[in-house]
Amino acid sequence: WVRWLLWACCVGATVAVAWFALIKPLRRKFTAAEIAALIERNHPELEERLSTVVELAQAGDLTSSSRLMEEITKDAVKDVQTVSPRKEFTGRTVKPRFIAAAIAVGILALLFAAFPDATLRLAMRALVPAAEVDNIYASSLKVTPGDKVMLEGTPLTLGLAVSGGFPSRAFVRTRFDGKREAVERMVRESEEGAEGPAIYSFSYPRVTKSFNYRVSCGSALTRAYRVEVVPEPRYSGRSIEVRHPEYTGRKPDTYTNSASIVGLEGSKITVSAKPSRPGVTGALTLPGDVTVPAVESEDGRLSFSFDLTKAVEGGWSSTVWDSNGFSNQIDTASITIVKDTPPEVKLSAPEALELKLPVNGSLPIEFNSYRSEFLTATHGEGVINTIFDGYAPYRGEIAMKFTGSLVASADGETTRYGLYKVQERGQLFVGPQTQVYEGMIVGENPKNDDIAVNPCQKKQLTAIRSAGADEKLLLTPAKIFTLEEAIEYITDDDLIEVTPKSIRLRKKTLNTEQRMKEMMRKRREMEAQKKG
Repeated sequence: WVRWLLWACCVGATVAVAWFALIKPLRRKFTAAEIAALIERNHPELEERLSTVVELAQAGDLTSSSRLMEEITKDAVKDVQTVSPRKEFTGRTVKPRFIAAAIAVGILALLFAAFPDATLRLAMRALVPAAEVDNIYASSLKVTPGDKVMLEGTPLTLGLAVSGGFPSRAFVRTRFDGKREAVERMVRESEEGAEGPAIYSFSYPRVTKSFNYRVSCGSALTRAYRVEVVPEPRYSGRSIEVRHPEYTGRKPDTYTNSASIVGLEGSKITVSAKPSRPGVTGALTLPGDVTVPAVESEDGRLSFSFDLTKAVEGGWSSTVWDSNGFSNQIDTASITIVKDTPPEVKLSAPEALELKLPVNGSLPIEFNSYRSEFLTATHGEGVINTIFDGYAPYRGEIAMKFTGSLVASADGETTRYGLYKVQERGQLFVGPQTQVYEGMIVGENPKNDDIAVNPCQKKQLTAIRSAGADEKLLLTPAKIFTLEEAIEYITDDDLIEVTPKSIRLRKKTLNTEQRMKEMMRKRREMEAQKKG
């Protein structure tokens, strides 16, 4: 408030001087008598003529002495023409003001010459109260680090060096944004009476918010320094896009759950992420000290693009930084190039045959395959492309299925023990505690034969065993069919039962003995056809 009071006094004095020395004289209106008195004071020879003219003009009787007025006026005009403005306004009229101004300027010059820093601080604090400047005693204080930009959560230590005869105590005045100023005593590091400046320090263990601080020691008070706290530069929402070579015909793969890069040689890799705040940029570092700078997109994301070649195989890392120079290493992961080997094809039916194709080669295959079986055999990586080649002679029925079924041989409820024995023969279609009946398909036999099994078999109890021991039998999860998969699975002697709660597969002939007889009869007929 002292600075604002001094500023108000200076402004008031300036306005008063301007009013009384400049504005008020210019606004003053002179009468004829005042003008005549002014001219008479400067020109005594015109006093008699002007006085006569003014008296006649004030009397108002000009008709009786018009000629006299004309003569007096002519003589007055001649005398006035001899008056020069330059002679009227000489240095004598402004000399007192010049002397006062020169004295003031001289005093200021002496103050600036003798005490330049203190005078400048005093003038700034008096004329510009909003300016953050030290007071006149603060020239003996040296504060470190002063204004500073630092990372959120890092410690800060203030240092103060005091030279001169100041008290042995120093204080730091901290004011967080929107809070009142808090005064805390600084710790003296140097010993009492030691040569050189007195050293003080004050530590903030962990700074999380921006604040202003000032340091005082006796009458000395520094300006307000600013500590700006910024978060660590980071990015989020990282995604990696792998664009495979055109000859593969594969769509780009995008994944976010891993930083590792895997792809064919020649693929184009794009790593993109969203920076945590404006002003954050970065770069990728690849093997061989190759640096990929970030490119900022319209939506504010950072993109890093490079080609996947042998030169960059190994590992990559990303580093981001902000305009203040703070950096942070985010990701460190591997780069793996998958060898593009020729595909190997193995045909198991109708006869085993191994083939090796060149890169981008093609293999004409004449067979009929179900999509689900093909995807299962190739672990989801297989792709079938078909093109009409032409017509050919009829070659007989197309084999639709090369596996058999596991058929229940009795009615009842499946048990864990019975299913454990059945699963050794193939894939199960039902789980424990499921109602089955004779002729119902409960699993798949890898061989091209139907096998009668008993999934309802119970474990015989003795004095040693207990029913709870069945819990230790581990079963593979049963395969549950959709309607489409069930239609795809059945053959000519199978049927599908569709109910609101389940879908079941069964044989046309439910009786096991009768079904085995029909199967034997069909085999004899096929053997007879081959011999014929």
